[in-house]
Amino acid sequence: MCTSIAVTLLFIVPFIFLGLSGAKLFQFQFIAMYLRPFIEALLGPYKDKHRYWFGLMLIIRTLVHIISASLDSNNTELLLLAFTVIIGFYILGLSLIKPYKIEILSGLELLFGVILLANLIVSLSTSSLSVVKIVASISVSCGGVLCCIILGYHVYIGLNQNRFIRKLLRKKICSIRTKEEHYESLPPLIEENREVVEY
Repeated sequence: MCTSIAVTLLFIVPFIFLGLSGAKLFQFQFIAMYLRPFIEALLGPYKDKHRYWFGLMLIIRTLVHIISASLDSNNTELLLLAFTVIIGFYILGLSLIKPYKIEILSGLELLFGVILLANLIVSLSTSSLSVVKIVASISVSCGGVLCCIILGYHVYIGLNQNRFIRKLLRKKICSIRTKEEHYESLPPLIEENREVVEY
């Protein structure tokens, strides 16, 4: 218990503070010089007026972990109810505020939240373990498919933005095309020999 409190105080609370204050920390010269790329990478996807959303998400995750660590295994219904309320408020805030610059990111995070909320509601409402397992496997597989789609999209964007890889792919395609065009433009070998004989 003491270790988890120490880890929370030393690592999680400063990170939450960093996420909540964000660009206001750039007033300090040390942070503006050394930590600006790190902070910009964390808060970059969010709109300028909603950059606190990253810290808010960290607070929600910390609450979920604290509740799950503090409640016994006997209080599973209370635990699931607390998770359902927290995730419900999170989804409501996400759908009202739309903190991301790109609408696709807001939609994807909303979809992840709805999948998690559906899983929690089914776990809370049914006592049948087989139904809970089926819904959990469906939600995990949906989340996995979404993660693969997001990862593929990021790889595609990264490859398109990298100039070296883009030039390399263009050269390869151009060289293949020029070889094919070159071979098609050559006359057959027999006609070349006839021309040589005629001269």
